[in-house]
Amino acid sequence: MEKVLALDQAHPLPLLDKKDSSHLRALLTGVAAVGSAFVGSPHGSWAAVIAVAAGALATTVNTLEHGGQVGMVLEMYRNCAGFFKLLEESIESTLDESEVEKRANGEMFEMEVG
Repeated sequence: MEKVLALDQAHPLPLLDKKDSSHLRALLTGVAAVGSAFVGSPHGSWAAVIAVAAGALATTVNTLEHGGQVGMVLEMYRNCAGFFKLLEESIESTLDESEVEKRANGEMFEMEVG
């Protein structure tokens, strides 16, 4: 467990809060939509550039947001790995106990592990 906690402190996963970027990703999408509406006007070339740029930025923000969600999934798996390592050590220490009187009751230990 100490190794897992040390790993967590050495390499923390940055997690993005969806609230921070969702208002940005909606604003950029709106700008792209408005820009695309003016493509046929006399300033159509600028409207097209703004629409494409805002759409690309909205895509980038969305990618970063989902990258944060992947980080949360990795964090969940890292927490599970620590639990399973602790469970493995508990089973090994019970099985390695040489004195039968100090061992846990087999059926009770099976229920605890389950």
